Amino acid sequence: MRLPTHFKWNRKALRFAGLYAALAVLTFGLLYVTGPVAGRVEPVMAQPGTDSSPGSVFGTRLFRYVVEASPGLPRRILKAGLPLISFVEDIESGRSAPASLMSTISRLLSGVDPDDPVSFIEAQFPSIVLSGERPRLAHVQGGVAGPVSEVIFRLPGSSGGRPAPTVIPSTRPVAAVYHTHARESYLPEMGGKSSEPDDAHTDDPNINTTRVGQELVQALQQLGVGAVHSAAVHDAEGKLAAYVRSESTVQSLMRQYPTLKALVDVHRDSQLRMQTTVLIRGHLMAKIMVVLGNDNKDWRKNFEFATDFIAALEALYPGLSSGIYPKPGRFNQHYSPEALLLEIGGVQNNLDECLRSARAAAEALAQVLKARTAALGE
Repeated sequence: MRLPTHFKWNRKALRFAGLYAALAVLTFGLLYVTGPVAGRVEPVMAQPGTDSSPGSVFGTRLFRYVVEASPGLPRRILKAGLPLISFVEDIESGRSAPASLMSTISRLLSGVDPDDPVSFIEAQFPSIVLSGERPRLAHVQGGVAGPVSEVIFRLPGSSGGRPAPTVIPSTRPVAAVYHTHARESYLPEMGGKSSEPDDAHTDDPNINTTRVGQELVQALQQLGVGAVHSAAVHDAEGKLAAYVRSESTVQSLMRQYPTLKALVDVHRDSQLRMQTTVLIRGHLMAKIMVVLGNDNKDWRKNFEFATDFIAALEALYPGLSSGIYPKPGRFNQHYSPEALLLEIGGVQNNLDECLRSARAAAEALAQVLKARTAALGE
């Protein structure tokens, strides 16, 4: 009797999972036998009220080793069991669900996704992956990577929250700035309450990305580029479905202002200070990265605009760019070929550094928009 094709596929998946599970158990068993985990001191005595039998001790050590070695593992396991969580957390319309159970199991156990060729490269050359993220496309100037300025590792104090500038909405704007994740903020601005990156979120528009976007809009206006700013908060209830809500804002802006060309979604990066800070002409500045949604069928037009922006930025402020980071999703970039998602600074930058970079981004964006307008004879 021949088994149905899908049943054969499931059996293959189960065998594949079983193999990796056996290897994982063997690895942890060896670690248990050979001694304590390096860098950690194991308790000599069991805590009161706990089972100190060999089986219980082994299970406890195994659990602690797994969780301490990879604190995000429980969340990844949950996402593997319920893949929809991964794909709804930051909904980008057009993104598809996992192709197969095999992909989910393989990604969880080995870090390799059979449906994603890039993951094979990541697995074989882990040194090219920073903070668990995909390699980024470097900015290009004449076919070569742009210069890299000195990186500053120290963490300065809070800027105290500079007062926001007055922004007068343009009647015929060509650029709109908005925030899918408006609550993203910066640890130095949080009053020293926490050093955890996940805690760098606040409703205060004077110290979150809303303030950075306001600076960007005012600088554009001062450079003669009509711009508007939406301070709408789309992540008040968390980042789940924030892109669905910000898409409505983009649609509303485009209906209200038919002259819009550039759509700029301002975020902040999650990377630490050593990757997001640069010294340029004596001033500390927060690096700027462009995220490119590669699920948009017209992504090449967005890429061309992003490349022009990065080239202009690097010509004005060498080393300020972190390049272009392609990522699954559309991020509302399908609404305009001149749409950008900017990550200005990281979680450990302070507000002053990010405001300097926002003004620099305005210079580059104004230069590119004016050049494009001139080329079209408008």
